[in-house]
Amino acid sequence: MKTNQKPTILVLGATGTVGKQVVKELEAGQAVNVRIPTRNQALVKELQSQGKDAVYLDLDDPRTFALALAGVDRVFLLTGYTVAMLAQSKTLIDAAKKAGVRHIVHVGVFAEWDCTDPHFVWHQMIEKYMEASGMAWTHLHPNMFMEAITGLYMPKNLTYATYFGDRKIGFIASSDIAAVTAKVLTDGETRHHGQPLLAVGGESERQRNCRTPQ
Repeated sequence: MKTNQKPTILVLGATGTVGKQVVKELEAGQAVNVRIPTRNQALVKELQSQGKDAVYLDLDDPRTFALALAGVDRVFLLTGYTVAMLAQSKTLIDAAKKAGVRHIVHVGVFAEWDCTDPHFVWHQMIEKYMEASGMAWTHLHPNMFMEAITGLYMPKNLTYATYFGDRKIGFIASSDIAAVTAKVLTDGETRHHGQPLLAVGGESERQRNCRTPQ
């Protein structure tokens, strides 16, 4: 494991669409030490053999948190989209506070405050818990992911049809989310904390389909 004077950042979701690009951005800047957690023991050894600061971390097993968070200054929090994310995030935030982490950056959702969609509500509950933790915090709120068009849902005839009514929808590429995230994590808690950063593309409206009916 690397030891130096650079701030150490634990990047959750480091092998996912956004997380792996966050790691790339941070490593390119060379201003911080990047710690890559994974529950894949073989991958931990492989990354360590490449000189990476990799560590075993299982979000469903809080016993693995202490070692992963040892010496960590900042955390990038990105979890899966299930109800398990509530317990995973809560216990990780608690462990981060005990470990002396100073700043947590969380990827949440772009939605109204009184949203009722479960997935959106889970994100909002996590963010409120972060705010009450006493650590510096930053919420990133992407709207619609550009990859939904360019990758996952793009049909062979290169046309994409969907319906948003009269709403303005902002699309953003995962690479842009990663660039914003890396900037926030590199600058640290002294410059970007205490309010959401709305990482959106173009003019947008919050998810009105999730607003509590009047």
